[in-house]
Amino acid sequence: MKVIRRMSLVGMFFGVIVAITAYFSLDLNSLWGKGLLIGGVIITMVSYILFFYNRLMRDRDFKKEMFDERYVMIKEKTGYLLLFILYFLLSVAVATFLILDYKVPAAIIAGILFIQPLLLVIISDRLDKVY
Repeated sequence: MKVIRRMSLVGMFFGVIVAITAYFSLDLNSLWGKGLLIGGVIITMVSYILFFYNRLMRDRDFKKEMFDERYVMIKEKTGYLLLFILYFLLSVAVATFLILDYKVPAAIIAGILFIQPLLLVIISDRLDKVY
């Protein structure tokens, strides 16, 4: 736990330094400037979330509530419902891209739509063998 805490603090510090350096020293109209600024912000956000999540996981009441059977069931049903909503939204995006005559983004999203159920079956099969 201490290693993860230190890593998250170092990540937050490093992300802030990268974002500030990119903001003040690089041209934000260039690709490098935008990339470093976004990268620094992402590193800071992920480290911040990791730090506070690990802090919450040390609390026994929070841990007990997080792994409660009812809560786990609600999370699973929410994920299942969200999967169908995501399929619908991706289908709408493919249709919109095809109407606007953007063939490459439509093909990429359609590929994701076709790969996703296959990955779902493969991952569920692997998890079924493990648990």
